[in-house]
Amino acid sequence: MNLNKIKQTNDFLYDSILSKIKQDGIIPKDQLLLETIINIANSSISKCFINPFLKIQKFLSSIDLNHNGLSFFFNQVFSSNFSRKCNEINSLLAFCDGQGYSIKKDLLLLSKVIVEEINQDFLNFVGNPEETKVYTRFLPDKSRWLSRTSKKTQSVNVRQINNNASDIFNIENYYHNSDSIKIIKNDLQNKKDVMYKMGCTNISKEIDFTIKFLEESLFLQRHGFHRVTISKLAKCLSNCVDGEIINVKPVTFPQALAGTNAFRFLEICESFPHQDNWAGPIFDHYAEISLKSGEFSILIGEIDTRSYFISYNFED
Repeated sequence: MNLNKIKQTNDFLYDSILSKIKQDGIIPKDQLLLETIINIANSSISKCFINPFLKIQKFLSSIDLNHNGLSFFFNQVFSSNFSRKCNEINSLLAFCDGQGYSIKKDLLLLSKVIVEEINQDFLNFVGNPEETKVYTRFLPDKSRWLSRTSKKTQSVNVRQINNNASDIFNIENYYHNSDSIKIIKNDLQNKKDVMYKMGCTNISKEIDFTIKFLEESLFLQRHGFHRVTISKLAKCLSNCVDGEIINVKPVTFPQALAGTNAFRFLEICESFPHQDNWAGPIFDHYAEISLKSGEFSILIGEIDTRSYFISYNFED
């Protein structure tokens, strides 16, 4: 893959991102939802259920509460029943307190009622993002970039990555707004059905494994960006450029990409359009993936510990 083709691809990717922004429009802000979560986290219910509410309180006290992406985020991590159940339990606690009743023996059961309405991944990672290094996109600018400096450069030996049926993919499948994975999935589903009807159950199971991988990729998209694992991307990159050792270098300050073609992607991802002309970041962290022998690298973004392909990078 030569630099001229890569430059054309980056121009296409940049236009694709701008088109997606225009198509989706602004991300609406649900101020009522935000206020509800804050009120619940600071209500009497948090005193009874220290975990997870202590971690949620730390999260809320550390982040930029004006980040318009919070509404979309909270709608993902808290179920539609969360507020109602918390309010009901708050009323129960107030009644029992007024009557002098003790419900300590029931706290575990009540805690389960609440926890089941919260996304498990969120419960695992929530806290002060400066400490957890997750959800750092919600931090104020200075704290966000300071938190990103904790990421260290890693090396991946391509030869040590196990091959499997999913290695049929090319790097193009992870381009922004690409439909390639969906097309491949449909084709594999047809092959799986044919193999099953022919009695080739082992082959059918192998194809099913690949389909499940695809389904995960299809569902885990953010603003048109495709999820991709570091090992998968390392394999794809080694197919483009000869080499064995892949370096994963974090982007720890904004000017780290200055003078490169990917800098414009960093700018738009850090100032993603939201409501009322407000803009903010959509990724927690960024990193460059490269081969020592290569003329270009790949820029990825991380959301909630998962990586997403953004663009290629090279000196302009």
